[in-house]
This record gives sequence, structure tokens and C-alpha cells, in this order.
Amino acid sequence: FGSSIIVYGSSLIHIEQSTAQLYIGRSRCLALLSEGSMENMDEIATVGSKEKEKDVKDSTTAILPPQGLKASELRAAGLLETSDAEGLMQLAFHVGVLAICASSVAWCYSKGFWGLLLLAELPFGVAISFLFNALHEMIHNTAFATPWLNHVLSQVLGFLTFRGAMWLWCFHWAHHRFTNDPAKDPELSGGSMDLDDPTRSLAGYVAFLSGYPFGFERVPNMFRRAFGDCSDPWLETKPAATKRYVRIEAVLYCTGYSLLGLLALLLPARVGLPLVLYWLLPHCLGAGHLRIYQFAEHRACTMGTHTDTNAWVCSRTTATWWLYRKLAWQMPYHVEHHAFPNVPFHKLSALHEMIKAQYSKENKEVPSGCNPDGKNGYTGLHIETFKRMLTNMSSAKSSKAAKAA
Repeated sequence: FGSSIIVYGSSLIHIEQSTAQLYIGRSRCLALLSEGSMENMDEIATVGSKEKEKDVKDSTTAILPPQGLKASELRAAGLLETSDAEGLMQLAFHVGVLAICASSVAWCYSKGFWGLLLLAELPFGVAISFLFNALHEMIHNTAFATPWLNHVLSQVLGFLTFRGAMWLWCFHWAHHRFTNDPAKDPELSGGSMDLDDPTRSLAGYVAFLSGYPFGFERVPNMFRRAFGDCSDPWLETKPAATKRYVRIEAVLYCTGYSLLGLLALLLPARVGLPLVLYWLLPHCLGAGHLRIYQFAEHRACTMGTHTDTNAWVCSRTTATWWLYRKLAWQMPYHVEHHAFPNVPFHKLSALHEMIKAQYSKENKEVPSGCNPDGKNGYTGLHIETFKRMLTNMSSAKSSKAAKAA
């Protein structure tokens, strides 16, 4: 792809060409995939030129990043150093949690404890939904220091979570560049229920939290891409090699899903049942959880043209307990992640403390452009969301009554 510098909010993202290409001599298919290997999404400089700083001060946000914190300081502190050891330990932890959950489900099934089995599927769903967070870290090339580990494992997790890894990279690159820009952020476009406003009605709130349609709506789109349709806005401007990568990726995923579906029909007890118990059912249950979790990242935060915002106004860091944050690959530190996308997951806690210390030096509280902020955790955020839903329903009912009168 080459290197490019793009404007992001009041800052700059320096996108560097990945140093790793998959070197495969015998397979033309895999060689084509390697031509489109994923780049790094490098850090957003928190302090720009005086002119750029003035633009932010004059904007509607009026929230500035910590003025004394520079990317060079993060690099000197080792916060940009990725680690195979840290990545493998985190992955082993995540796989261990999944194994415990799967063992619980297997035991309940063997004993015929059907009600208990459904309860066991709930934590399994939470753990399996956070495979998306692992995938997310891998497409940033920050899960591991060895590039091929990021590339290969991202494809495994992409298959399991029904998201093409390169397709997601293109989508996510645009999201980082245009965060909460209604016209350009891909997380604010399309017809997915993920984008619905759950505060409009009780039915809408319940539907939103259900996770329906559970991410399966991405599979028909994957088949579309397999047949050469790369019309997604975040793909249209990408190089031909990237589109070819996305298409081959979609072909391989769709072939895999089709084969598994055929085997499940032919061998329902040996293949179909395990697929349901250990993949599809927890995936469906986890889809609702993932939607609740992701709601906290940017919902009810400042929206606007991407040139008028920054990570501090359009993202939310949410307080939570240690185990949940670890299972989420530290992504509740979401402001930190958007401010410096190339800081690996295991360094985000240290970055969080560094940011707090810098604001303290400036005699400021850490600001937020989100209402509510994340200080009261996920529960506090969703209690406030539920209250807003009730208020909106009451207002709609009053307005309807007034019109009838």
C-alpha cells in the first residue's frame, strides 16, 4: 500500500506499510493474499501544530488532549513495544476461559441438565464474543510482535466471528479515521440493528440487547464479496490487491461455512450438535453481550465532522473490574486506544495512568465528550440509557396525546 499521512480529527495518523509479507512460493492463492497484507494503524499525535491546536479550540468540542504528552515519550517509555509473550499469554488465558466454559456445557449436556446447560452457555457466550476483541487487536498488528502470528490468527478468528479479517481491517481503518463522523464513520452507516437507537422504545431496547440477527447477516454479504462485489464504501478506494485479498478471503470463508453446513446435515450428532453447543449457540448469546459492550465505546459521545473532533470527545473509557477488562483485551481503555492505536493491549493500562498524570500536571480532570462518561461502568451507562428510553417513551406518548386532543 505504501505510506500515507491522513488527517484524523485535530491530529495525524501515520499509516506505515507493514514490514511483513507472507512469503509463500507454491500457492498462488496465498501469494495473492500476501500482496494485501495489513498495515499498522499508527499513533495519533496528541499535539499538533499551533494552527491545528487553534482549530480545535475554536471547534464546538473545546476539549483538548493532554498538551504535554507526545508519541515520542510513549516510544521512550516502551509503550509501543509489542510482545509475542504477552500476546500468547493473553490468548492462552482467553482459550483457557473458553475451555472451562465448554467443559461446563459438556458436563451439563452429559447429565441432561438442560436448564443448567443454558445458564452455562451464558458465560460461554461472553467469552466467545470477546474473540472479536482478540481479532481487533490482531488486525491492528499489536497482539503479537511477529507479524505472521497476527495475520494467520486473525484469519482463524475472523472465520469464527463471521468477519473477514482483511475486510474488517478496511472497515476499522475508516472507523479510526472518521470516528463518530455521521457522514463517514462506517460504524454509523448501513442498515444493521447494531446502529439502532435503543432509547426510542422498549421494544427497540429489547431488540437491541438481544443481539439479533447475531452477526449472521454478514454471511450473505460475504458471499456477495466472494462473487466480486466489493462495493462497500470502505473498500471502494482500496488498491486492487486489497480487494483481491478481500475477495479470496470471502471465497475461503464461504467455502468453509458451506462445508461445515453440509457436514452438519450429513452427521448431525457428530458434527451438527457440537457446532451448535460449542460455537453457534454461544455466539448467538454472546452477540447481545457484545452489542452491550460496544455500545459503551462511542454511543452518546460527541459526533461531528472528523476534522473537529478527537479521541477525547468521541470515545469513552469505561471503568470495569479486572477480569472483564482482561477478557476484553483491555479495550475498555477505549479513549487511549483511539488516541494511540499502535499501543498494544497490554500497555493500555500504563498509558491510562500516564494520561491521568499528564492531565494532573495541567491541573485538569481527564475530560470526556460523552454523556454519561464511563466512570460508573457498564451498568451505570446502561441504567442511564434505560432511563432515557423511558423518558423518550413518555415524551412520545405525551406528544401523541396532545395531537389527539
